[in-house]
Amino acid sequence: MESGESYESGPARGSVSPHTRVAQLALFSLPLGHLVVVPVGGAVATAADLAIGFLALSWVVLLALEPTGILASLSALTRGSAGGPRRSYVAGIVLLVVYGVWVAASGLWGFHGQYALAKGAAVAGMSVAALAVATSGGTWGRAVDAWLAGAAAALVASVAISLVTDGALASRLVYEAGGVSGLPFPRPTGPFVHPNMLGDYVLVTFVLLWARFPHYSLRTRRLAGALAVGLGAALVGSLSTAWVGLGVVAIVAGRWGHVGRWGRFLRVGGSLVAGVTVVALLVPVDFQVGGAEIATSGLRPAIWRASLRAIAEAPIFGVGASPYLAQVADPVTGGAAMLWDAHNIVLSVLGQFGLIGAGLFAVGLYVCLRSALAGADDRLTTSLRLAWIGAGVNSMFLASEDLRHLWLLLGLTGLAYAERSAREARDARVSSEPGSGLEGAV
Repeated sequence: MESGESYESGPARGSVSPHTRVAQLALFSLPLGHLVVVPVGGAVATAADLAIGFLALSWVVLLALEPTGILASLSALTRGSAGGPRRSYVAGIVLLVVYGVWVAASGLWGFHGQYALAKGAAVAGMSVAALAVATSGGTWGRAVDAWLAGAAAALVASVAISLVTDGALASRLVYEAGGVSGLPFPRPTGPFVHPNMLGDYVLVTFVLLWARFPHYSLRTRRLAGALAVGLGAALVGSLSTAWVGLGVVAIVAGRWGHVGRWGRFLRVGGSLVAGVTVVALLVPVDFQVGGAEIATSGLRPAIWRASLRAIAEAPIFGVGASPYLAQVADPVTGGAAMLWDAHNIVLSVLGQFGLIGAGLFAVGLYVCLRSALAGADDRLTTSLRLAWIGAGVNSMFLASEDLRHLWLLLGLTGLAYAERSAREARDARVSSEPGSGLEGAV
């Protein structure tokens, strides 16, 4: 255990509450749940949504069952007591719930009413689920272990399905289309529907694994090492936009420390990875590698220009929730124009929900993260900052506002602060007890 990072402490195994177990189950089932896809109101729901929805609903029910009543429980939550999230974090979640209501309401002036309702309900539910994780109790380490165990299960299941089946289920795990052609291998998606979603999830998971690694036993470290290899293979094979986030995370980690003598290597390697990937995303490239001709379409600038036209149509209210904002032809192959999402979180939220919706989303997210990540400079907080930096950079090339793992990461971020505040309150209480020798210490 590293000094100042005792986030293994917590209730004994037998005293873990049902709410803690439900939160851990949602974290575990997140990736595999994406294998089960169900259309809802023109949107795509998964079994992971079922777990997240159950977590949010069970949290509300538990509040209602409190002896003091739900209003008193909510009032206590907003007071920011030790062992819970900050009041500002709760305020940020409230803003995100309001953003979800705005998303649902956008169906009144948009063209996809059922889609808007489904998407708005999902946003509100994921906001409540994030707060449920933040107030789930237990330890941050155990919650992350559930996340990592789910990632390992998803990797094993993906490999097993690929080896033993050759039908629709196996083809569900790879991506044959997209802006990269000529590859000698298919890009894996894993349980997700697109390699960029897989890449974002893997990048966040990699950073969380780095945070937990020093706290494992020798045997568990071997398993963690195997998981790291699998995650690395998935990230490399995905050829995803997450490579830009990976490069920036490496640069920042090399500057922040906690990486020993690897700092210079990370900075140089990260710069190369991020730079080359950005060029491939923005500019059509055609080159030879080992006898294979690989080409990239560099489609994003055209998509962004088309998305800006959608924003100009309705800058205040947005055009309403819509799966697509842009209509663009491939700049390399030409052909008929195709429908695309904005491929950028800022353009996506602004285009669909205008300045009002984007303001609610941005302020809510900022307040949550600022309240939870301020202050401490230990490995735990550093890992969360790196995870959000990687996800934030990737979001500039990906409409990631709906990615379920980012909403649960928001909950883990709040849980980390809650645990730290509980530990600080406990230490302060112990230091003030008679006989501690610390009475009156500053």
